[in-house]
Amino acid sequence: MRHGEIILAEYTSNENDMLKVDANGKIVVSTLNEDDIATVTLVADVSGNLQTQIDELEFEISDLNRTYYTSAETSTTTSSITDVVISGTTISPSADGDYLVFFQAHFTHSSAAERINSFTIYANGSPVTESKTLVTTNNKDHEFLIVVNVKIFGLVAGQDIDVRWNTTANTMTIFERKTIAMKVI
Repeated sequence: MRHGEIILAEYTSNENDMLKVDANGKIVVSTLNEDDIATVTLVADVSGNLQTQIDELEFEISDLNRTYYTSAETSTTTSSITDVVISGTTISPSADGDYLVFFQAHFTHSSAAERINSFTIYANGSPVTESKTLVTTNNKDHEFLIVVNVKIFGLVAGQDIDVRWNTTANTMTIFERKTIAMKVI
């Protein structure tokens, strides 16, 4: 990064405060009031100059911070050579929009021979191609970590997001796992 460059990012510190860097390099902190109607914004440029502005906005807090989470700790297995849903990974968001999806799990394979194991995030029953992640294993019962992240565009409220897996042979066992879907604003 060159001197003076800014990474555009947004961070929510709690349910009422948002910090982001806008395209002009200004750091913006927004605080929602109890009625969810007005926002008071403190704006500082990169040199630290601070100014205050009040914007009247009408929206619901729930539209700003939609995060869906599911997890499971009990192990489950598959010997399937085609994708099957991993139990404990299904999320059904209640709002239309684009979502960042994060999946993390630990798994083992029953064979010491080389096997290819696949993990794919699905949206509304269709694979999100960019999410397909292959893990080659060749160490019997060694515990592996799998992490898959993807952005899903245009999901409709009530459509499922889930994670599916398969293996080329023998049996995979998955242990603790987490799936998170965050609506992109």
